[in-house]
Amino acid sequence: MSYNIHGCIGRDGAFRPDRIVDVLESLRADFIGLQEVEDRLFSKVRVSDYIAERLGMNVYRGPAMSRDAVDYGNLLLTRLPAKQVIAHDLSVPGREPRSAIEAVFQPGEAALRLVVTHFGLAARERNQQLNQLA
Repeated sequence: MSYNIHGCIGRDGAFRPDRIVDVLESLRADFIGLQEVEDRLFSKVRVSDYIAERLGMNVYRGPAMSRDAVDYGNLLLTRLPAKQVIAHDLSVPGREPRSAIEAVFQPGEAALRLVVTHFGLAARERNQQLNQLA
């Protein structure tokens, strides 16, 4: 599944990573790609660690930038450990920094490759990012 968590800020303006985890727990996904993860402290740990610990999943971070010394970007949560993880910088000059997490898993005989990203807002920017990944 894929979910833009908007920095764990709800429509009420409250920072509540626990609400995000409640939704994720109910879905029981094996692979979760999160976008707009602001990895600040919550319950004395980073948001990414809080989410991974509550779900009992492996965590792979893909920060695109840092704001006030806090990483901001993508997150991959998985029930299986990855065999390989590659970070990709998909930034386009003059636009907000973007990144992708590419991970390879071996759940059986065939390999499974997942990519978690959050493309830019402009069509030309998205096309450039897609071509770079391809």
